[in-house]
Amino acid sequence: MKNFFLVVTLIAIVTAGACLPTDSTRGEIDPDIPKLMVTTPRDLFSPFMSSMFGFELVLNAPGNPATYTYTCDRGSFCTYKDAKVIHQGNNLTTAEKVYWAPVEDGEYVYSGEMDKALITITALDQEGEAITYGTAAVESDSKGGWFKFIGEVAANQSTDV
Repeated sequence: MKNFFLVVTLIAIVTAGACLPTDSTRGEIDPDIPKLMVTTPRDLFSPFMSSMFGFELVLNAPGNPATYTYTCDRGSFCTYKDAKVIHQGNNLTTAEKVYWAPVEDGEYVYSGEMDKALITITALDQEGEAITYGTAAVESDSKGGWFKFIGEVAANQSTDV
């Protein structure tokens, strides 16, 4: 089972990397620029929690990004404005604070219904060109009913919960 999840993770990383925007004047994202780091204040979430609606995505990017592009293979991104949660889908470009939630087709998905989600975030400069990117994963614990924020996805990282 570990090998299966390792292969899935590697495919997701390669696919995410292939979808990254490139700069027509600079070519690919400069490999010497540090990666964007994605963290969250709380690393566990359940749709049964009334105090939060997903994982707040806290970004630490080099340079001075003007905006960010968020993509995920499962779940949905959301923003919070005027005391309302606005579900934005699985592809979003914004400068606002963004959250990831296990929401698909407008409904919360529970941990037994979703194994893992891969999140890729690209930092963009004033011209909309990619500066750097980072990845994170969210895994489910079907026994405990929680989603766990894993952070950066590495090719050799286990995906067993």
